[in-house]
Amino acid sequence: MTETPEKPQPPQPQEQTAPLIDPNLVKDVIKPTPVEVPVPSEKEKPSADRLGPRQYCWGTGRRKKSVARVRIRPGTGKININNRQIDEYFPNQRDRNDVRAPLQKTQA
Repeated sequence: MTETPEKPQPPQPQEQTAPLIDPNLVKDVIKPTPVEVPVPSEKEKPSADRLGPRQYCWGTGRRKKSVARVRIRPGTGKININNRQIDEYFPNQRDRNDVRAPLQKTQA
């Protein structure tokens, strides 16, 4: 009969040691510094009402190394993707619905 070699055991965690500096000795020396944290103000979102002629709202989406940019402006509601109409670019109704969903949700 052959003996199976014993598997090495992982190292056991060491007992927790005392801190290098006793906090009680430095509590009067080191005092917390109050820091004011600025409250971010809500940036006004652009709307079609505030946009003038030839002005756009830009959006950017990224995934891995790909970048998708969208430019939205007030108009007739016609959607063009890479100079092609939406029905031509997305032959499946599901895909066209995915494109229109955010616009319908925001009533844009």
